[in-house]
Amino acid sequence: MTYRSTNLIALGFCALAIAGCADLKAQIAADAKEVQVASQRPIVDLYYEAQGRPFDNGPISIVADDDGQLDLMQVYPCGGSTACLNGPRGRRLSVSQGLEYTVIRGIEPGHDYYLSPGGDGFINAHGRRQTSLAWE
Repeated sequence: MTYRSTNLIALGFCALAIAGCADLKAQIAADAKEVQVASQRPIVDLYYEAQGRPFDNGPISIVADDDGQLDLMQVYPCGGSTACLNGPRGRRLSVSQGLEYTVIRGIEPGHDYYLSPGGDGFINAHGRRQTSLAWE
């Protein structure tokens, strides 16, 4: 091997190393941005996320004792801010995600279902009465 070919090979390795560094620099910048975004989230949000939020793994079951009668229902995610009652083609329900609760409206008139991370919550009936519920 000649001196010139050795220099060309070394130059090629340097070019590859520099190209690799550019990719690495972009990856480091992306990772740093992700860490920055995560650090700006409230700690309570991270805590609730770790407990599990409604619809994280698909449909949920809700058990509630409302009006002295034990009710069991299935609620399916239907996309966006909607869910479907008792099946993927069931009646459409309104869903809103908050920091502490996922609120489902439309199961019963005047009843708002507040589901907290971890499997519990309550029903707010007409703004006058609250009863407990459990979900999984």
